[in-house]
Amino acid sequence: MRILVIVAAILALASPALSQGMRGGKHRGAEQKTDTKNKANEKDYKDALDRVPTPTQKYDPWGNLRPSGDKH
Repeated sequence: MRILVIVAAILALASPALSQGMRGGKHRGAEQKTDTKNKANEKDYKDALDRVPTPTQKYDPWGNLRPSGDKH
């Protein structure tokens, strides 16, 4: 009886892995969709980087805490 319970537990734990496609096969057409999405994402990323303004001076986060006469 104990062996039957152990086998049932192992099968119950293994069935979700099989239902998620862990059989070794690849999905058809999935590679083509991700390739076009990657190209679109890359283009959007580069466009967003071009819109980011470049600072003309280096930002000093502690600048307003120092006295105005001290420059190191």
